[in-house]
Amino acid sequence: MEAIKKITDLRKAVFKIRISGAITGKTLDKLNKELQTQSWRSPVALAVVVNSPGGSAAQSSLIRQRLLAFSKHHHIPIYAFAEDLAASGGYYVMSAGNELYATPGSIIGSIGAIFNLFGIKGLAAKYGIERRSWATSPLDLDERIDPLKELKPDTLKWLEGLVKETKNEFTAVVDEARKERIKVENAKKEEILYNGDVFTADESIKHGLIDKLGVCDEVMKEIFPKYQILDLSKSSKIQRIYQSIFG
Repeated sequence: MEAIKKITDLRKAVFKIRISGAITGKTLDKLNKELQTQSWRSPVALAVVVNSPGGSAAQSSLIRQRLLAFSKHHHIPIYAFAEDLAASGGYYVMSAGNELYATPGSIIGSIGAIFNLFGIKGLAAKYGIERRSWATSPLDLDERIDPLKELKPDTLKWLEGLVKETKNEFTAVVDEARKERIKVENAKKEEILYNGDVFTADESIKHGLIDKLGVCDEVMKEIFPKYQILDLSKSSKIQRIYQSIFG
C-alpha cells in the first residue's frame, strides 16, 4: 500500500501557467493548449503567473472562466502571482485566484475600461484623402467609428455606454472574487479602487486587491513541499514531456 501511495504522489504536481503580454485571442489559444497538455501527472493546484498590461476585455473574461473551469473540474485551488504588471485585463485574469500574490516591484490594478479610436479627418483633408464607402446602415460599426468622419453625438454616447458597461462588469467580478478581502468601504471604492489607477504591491495589500507578497515557485514549494512544479508554459513539447517525467 505504501508503494502505491508513493506512485500516486509521484503522479501529482503543481501545474504552472503564464499569462504574458497583451491579452488577445492567441493568449486564450495558448492557455487551452497548455491546459490540455497530455501528461501522466495530475494537478494538486494551479499556479497562474501574470505579467500583462491587459488587452481584450472579452478574452480576459474567457481566460478567467477557463481557469475557474479547470479548477472546478480537478477540485484544486488557484494561486495567482503578479510579476512586473497585472493591470486591467491582467488583474481581471489574476482575480480568478483563491490567493493572490505579488513581488515588491509589481504594479497592480487599472480597474476600469478603455476604448481607443483614432480620428484623422484633419490629416486626410490636408493631403486630399477622401473616404468612399457605402454601408447598409448608419449603425454599421465601421460607419459609426469611421476615422475620416466626425463622431456623431449619438455615437459618442453609445461608445461611452459600452465603456461604462465593461467597467461595471469588471468591478462586479472583483467585488465577487475578493468579497470581504477588499479593505475599502463601498462608498469609497469608485474613488480609490475603481478609477483606473494602479498600485504598488504594498498598496494593493493595504486595499485588499492581493493577499501577500511572494514569488510563485517559492510559495508553491512552501505550500506543497511534497510535489514538483510542472511548468506547462515551456516553449516546446519536448521540454514539457521532459519536465513531466523528470520534474
